[in-house]
Amino acid sequence: NADGTSAMQWANPFETTLYAKWTANTYAGTFDNQNATITGTTSATATYDAAMPAITRPTRTGYTFGGYFTQTNGGGTQYYNADGTSTRTWNLTAATTLYAKWAIITYNITYDLDGGSADNPTSYNIETPDFTLTDPTKEGCHFVEWTKGNNNTLLPTVTIEQGSTGNLDYTAHYKTNN
Repeated sequence: NADGTSAMQWANPFETTLYAKWTANTYAGTFDNQNATITGTTSATATYDAAMPAITRPTRTGYTFGGYFTQTNGGGTQYYNADGTSTRTWNLTAATTLYAKWAIITYNITYDLDGGSADNPTSYNIETPDFTLTDPTKEGCHFVEWTKGNNNTLLPTVTIEQGSTGNLDYTAHYKTNN
């Protein structure tokens, strides 16, 4: 009744305890992969006060995935680890977009200059503009060509193009001056 009294008569003369049954609200979580090469999971249902469900993480050539956050570039609150597992329980009360955080990968360039010298970069990343290796110098010799890794193909010049990935290894080859 409106006055707080029960309109129902209990057949049981003993005290009775009633329990409320609560169901946690769920919210749509969408993922903005921020230029991912392979998108992975694109959305998940978040249950209030529960861990986020595991996801398939996205990939992006030349970058390492750092998790999902409430703001771009790793800002705000993190809800997913880099391995796609939950970092915390969902505590938001609205549908929310989470943003991928990406860290650029630095690749190494090593040189076997066989006693020569050259002023060339020792690292690069996918965003590095195109550059051509400077020919090395060696006393009493002139530079002929490079070889890449274990490949015996001689390369008169080496240009590393923007968008390239992977560690690189170059060997210099010379001929003795006459």
